[in-house]
Amino acid sequence: MIPDEENKDINHYFHIVYNAPLNKSNQDRRVTFVEYWEENTKTGKIQRFSWITDLEITEENVYLFMRGARARWKIENETFNTLKNQGYNFGHNYGLGKKHLSEVFVSLMMLAFLVDQIQQLCCPLFNAVWKEWKSKRSLWEKVQSKFHEFSIQTMEDLYRALLDHNRFRYRCKKVRVYFKDQFPGFKKTGRDDGIVPSEKWKILPIMGCFLFRAAAKECFLTQ
Repeated sequence: MIPDEENKDINHYFHIVYNAPLNKSNQDRRVTFVEYWEENTKTGKIQRFSWITDLEITEENVYLFMRGARARWKIENETFNTLKNQGYNFGHNYGLGKKHLSEVFVSLMMLAFLVDQIQQLCCPLFNAVWKEWKSKRSLWEKVQSKFHEFSIQTMEDLYRALLDHNRFRYRCKKVRVYFKDQFPGFKKTGRDDGIVPSEKWKILPIMGCFLFRAAAKECFLTQ
């Protein structure tokens, strides 16, 4: 038993088996089996883990081995799980593709992930926006929507708009007012989706879309 250096309520227990066969089909392949359990004496909770390794494990280094082995799960959860399920879309398709296409996609995705990790460590503004929108998947959806709708000059402008979304919604209302003043051929409906084409403009929905985006851009750039 090894008491935890930081938490007096935590105790660490180890069981080491040397020269154990890897499995039933590979009896000649010998490994070291390490069983570990963590006990919280305050709550009574016990967590169990086990590993096999070809590293040399002793009573002196088994604690460091355990810390490294558990960190691998942290890497699995915070890296690969994030890449697959938190908006980076890292999936099976990245293993396909002719020549080097899939490798290029993976490299670009990892570069984006690296930038996000640096911001997560060093940028208070990024962390504030992440906290505001709860999850990375939600944050990336908001980021994409802003790039689709507006001309973004800097990432700081983007994150501040996402952080202060109440003020952002207020500006959107000003866009609608601007749009109504500049283009009287449009009218406001009773819905909350703002200005929509009147009968005269319904035959030109694409032009109306471009006009709205131009008005939004001008309104934002004058603030």
